[in-house]
Amino acid sequence: MAGPIALQTQKTYLYVSDSTEGNNFTKLIDIKDFPDLGGEPAKIEVTTLSAERYKQYIAGLQDVENFSLKANYTKANWEKIEAIKDVRKFQLRIGENGEHGIFELKGPVMCYKNGASPDGVHEMTVVITPENGAVYKSSVAAFSINDMRKDENGRLLEE
Repeated sequence: MAGPIALQTQKTYLYVSDSTEGNNFTKLIDIKDFPDLGGEPAKIEVTTLSAERYKQYIAGLQDVENFSLKANYTKANWEKIEAIKDVRKFQLRIGENGEHGIFELKGPVMCYKNGASPDGVHEMTVVITPENGAVYKSSVAAFSINDMRKDENGRLLEE
């Protein structure tokens, strides 16, 4: 059976790891938008004097922009972001549990309150400064009790 030909942006979530190198993720806050997850690499010209008609290029480095997301400002949302004091891993999950893909990045996070106008909504911007580009992961790894280590009597071992 073929998958959908397109996906709506609803059911897109921001998750955060429990520690700097942790792989246990929990939903952080609801988001309203997110930026592009990549960009074009620099174009480096390598044309020699023997070129006949066209210049020649190779791909250079790709710049990694800040990952800025918009969210509704609430005291709870603000305090969740402000509570993160160290570098963390973040996941943008597409679909209820990331079944349509997960993009993971790592870096420090901060937030700021956006300006407002009459008859508007208070918003905030969450900024993650990624150490590298976002990495695509196909889905959340399934975990079962059978994956845990056991002793010779079948009891679960502490990690």
